[in-house]
Amino acid sequence: MEVCEAWFSNYEDEMDENVMSPTMANKWLEDLGISPEGATYYIIAWKMEAKSMLKLTKGEFVTGMTKLGVDSNEKLLDVLPSILEQTAPSPDAPEFRAFYKFIFNYSKSDSKPGAKNVELDVAVEFLNMVLDRDRYRIDYATRSQDDEMEIPGGRKADGAFPHVLTFIEFLKKVRPVKVINRDQWESFLPFNKSVGWELEGYSENGACEFITSRLP
Repeated sequence: MEVCEAWFSNYEDEMDENVMSPTMANKWLEDLGISPEGATYYIIAWKMEAKSMLKLTKGEFVTGMTKLGVDSNEKLLDVLPSILEQTAPSPDAPEFRAFYKFIFNYSKSDSKPGAKNVELDVAVEFLNMVLDRDRYRIDYATRSQDDEMEIPGGRKADGAFPHVLTFIEFLKKVRPVKVINRDQWESFLPFNKSVGWELEGYSENGACEFITSRLP
């Protein structure tokens, strides 16, 4: 535990030695060689049971790293590929489902105390990250803007979540709501599993009914 505390001290905030601030978290990711736009940092935060967005306390860090059995950047990099693979997006994988639920609470932690919903723009950014399998690579690199070009009629995503790209485009353009609630967030996984690209199997009683607005 003392070794983990010494490790944490390399990244503690100058004003509060018990906290790794967003600035110091970015320095840590630079030292690790990990993109802040990938899923890796957020999976680490999940494993640390972090309570605040983009901030780790010394207690969270030391307890979490001790559970992982690591006490240095080098040892963490050794175990991360396996953790990332186990957590990668899959609607039936317990690790991914737990991480996906964590992200909802994590993403509203920067809102007003007691907030029950996630601001739309924040939810869009996290959906874009958490459902993109490519971002679960430890060597993930930010895509060019050409890769994000809009395709008329909507884009069917590869993998287990065919609706995610069109859903995100819809939320950005139409902005049908100001916030995303827990039911909407959690229902998006079974929606992708039970509803095909042409919306066969769709029920109007679902929490994500506004996704059907993508149809002509």
